Amino acid sequence: MKHHRAVLVALLLPSLATIQATEVKFAAIFSDHVVLQREKPVPVWGWAEPGENITVQFGGQKKTTIADANGRWMTKLDPMEASPEPQELVAHAQTAGNTSTISDVLVGDVWLCSGQSNMNVPVKNADNGDAEIAAADHPQIRFFVVPEVAKAKPQSQSGGDWQVCSPGTSGRFSAVGYFFGRELHATLHIPIGLIQASVGSTAAEAWTSETALNSSAEFKPLIGKPIEPNKAKSRNAGDQWAQSEADKGTPASLYNGMIAPLLPYALRGAIWYQGENNANDAIRAEAYRRLLPVMVSGWRRDFDQEFPFYIVQLANFGRRGDSPASDPWRVSLWSVLRESQMLAAAALSKSGLAVTIDIGDPKQIHPKNKQEVGRRLALIALGKEYGQRLEYSGPVCTTMRIEGGTVVLAFTHAAGLAAKEGALTGFVVAGEDGRFQSAQARIEGTTVRVSSPAVDKPAAVRYAWANDPECNLVNGAGLPASPFRFPVK
Repeated sequence: MKHHRAVLVALLLPSLATIQATEVKFAAIFSDHVVLQREKPVPVWGWAEPGENITVQFGGQKKTTIADANGRWMTKLDPMEASPEPQELVAHAQTAGNTSTISDVLVGDVWLCSGQSNMNVPVKNADNGDAEIAAADHPQIRFFVVPEVAKAKPQSQSGGDWQVCSPGTSGRFSAVGYFFGRELHATLHIPIGLIQASVGSTAAEAWTSETALNSSAEFKPLIGKPIEPNKAKSRNAGDQWAQSEADKGTPASLYNGMIAPLLPYALRGAIWYQGENNANDAIRAEAYRRLLPVMVSGWRRDFDQEFPFYIVQLANFGRRGDSPASDPWRVSLWSVLRESQMLAAAALSKSGLAVTIDIGDPKQIHPKNKQEVGRRLALIALGKEYGQRLEYSGPVCTTMRIEGGTVVLAFTHAAGLAAKEGALTGFVVAGEDGRFQSAQARIEGTTVRVSSPAVDKPAAVRYAWANDPECNLVNGAGLPASPFRFPVK
């Protein structure tokens, strides 16, 4: 009997292998509950037997394609309007005769949520986490979490699946991503898809493709070299890695393992909360203003989409330690990094900066008020991408001029310019010696006049220039001014 059973298994093995080899499959980013991007061509792809003829059907559309020599197939759906009605996405292999079906598919806007630990912090760890989870019943908001994987070469596939937003799923998702998506959904009334690709204690270099790094004379030498592995090492004992910690601190490693598998998924845009790791030293903090545009340009090229990219500026954190006259041209690394984020946002097209200098926690690098971070990102999206008439930015200092012993600063986004509480604070001035002194500041319309009795001939001014500054300049929408310095030196 055992002999006959062995013969039967042996006879079945070739046919089983053939079935497995010819089975048509979607890439992991296409699973039940997926959200497809509206108003753009939508790439759809997967795997089958090389040379197989594939037919893809969705929403009345029917597209055909052929699997290449590696078994990968791809086609594009025509642009579609938003639809909250669940539909099926079907791929059929004509020769093999098998079919793969994705159910409960919605059409809306899809946003990529990326960065390091402050993007990674889940809803359960945000302010009022339990209450937020209990109220998270939004079936038209969907989550996809890319597994945390660092790789030496770009990957074509990842794990993960789409989840419907509910009290049972929301607690584990990015708090910033969720609160951003919730604001968009409440205003736009369309399905929202959120793809989380974030890892704690990681550098922007690791999220930048090797091709993008190679395009820059400044950053090309970084390829293949670990980024300060002692500082890039995770401080979260719960992190699980497919490879060693050294890979996590290698340029392009997280792009390879977590961004490349998503290509070329159709997106509405991306939000980014990262920079703490790049503020470890003055050289990297200053270089970030050039590195981030290199990274973003690479992402846009690889996704073949000029999508919006919105940056969260680092919040206040650490020792206040304000002793402005202690040494000339005093450097605060987090301030330099914030400046780099501001300059990168200004240099990039279709970009924006969510300032959070007023909602951090000096004792906690992961501040819990993620609701306001998400709201401020959503304001930028609603104002810049969706064309709504609202204020989406805090005051932005554009020019400085000297009038005798007074520095006059001009601002945009300055309607209702005010001190949030009490007298205006956060300004220091210096002469040519670079020794900054506390200054008095007063608002005149859309300008701020700054002076100090200790500085007869001011040559430089700084605002909120500390890790945890005391500062309170806002506009009529209550949005804070970004830290800045004139001149940049």
